[in-house]
Amino acid sequence: MITCVRLPELSRPSPERLLQQVLAEENKRLGSKLKIFLGYAPGVGKSYRMLDEARRRAEREEDVVVGAVQGRQSEEVHNLLQELEVIPPLQTVNGESVDVDAILRRAPQVCSRP
Repeated sequence: MITCVRLPELSRPSPERLLQQVLAEENKRLGSKLKIFLGYAPGVGKSYRMLDEARRRAEREEDVVVGAVQGRQSEEVHNLLQELEVIPPLQTVNGESVDVDAILRRAPQVCSRP
């Protein structure tokens, strides 16, 4: 006859903690990455997809900011922007531009530009 003995519960890290560790190790190993979202025409979902990725990263507690926003956005994109930190554009004599200095001072892990 075989007797089963139950071992005491081991303290296990949560899945979220394991994901954070894997992402941290991957970032150290790979360094910076550039992800580009391409689409052939306006309205195919590039901005939505990019901001949705930014939102998911923020939910995983990555430090995410939006570096630039185009003037007109769909309602879905506008709703995603409400959930994220947006770096205000730099006002110049030629109009608005990406405030690279503000982004570098803020030093986020991820900067999105829809």
